[in-house]
Amino acid sequence: MDENLVMIPSDEWEIQIINCFLLSIKGGFGGVDVEYDIVKDFTKNFELDSIDLYQLIKYMAGELNSGK
Repeated sequence: MDENLVMIPSDEWEIQIINCFLLSIKGGFGGVDVEYDIVKDFTKNFELDSIDLYQLIKYMAGELNSGK
C-alpha cells in the first residue's frame, strides 16, 4: 500500500463515520481511546446502531494505535 495514499470519503455515510471518529477519540499515554458516550449521542442524532458504530470506531482507533 502506498504510504502517501489519502482516503477521500465517497459518500455521506463515510463522512459521518469520520466525524464521529474525530469527535469520540481522546489521546493519552496508552494511545488513542474512544469515548462511548459520544458515540452513543452521535448515533441518536443520526439513527445509527451504537454498538456497531462503537466497534467500527474502536477498530479505527486500534489501527491508529498500531501505527499502520
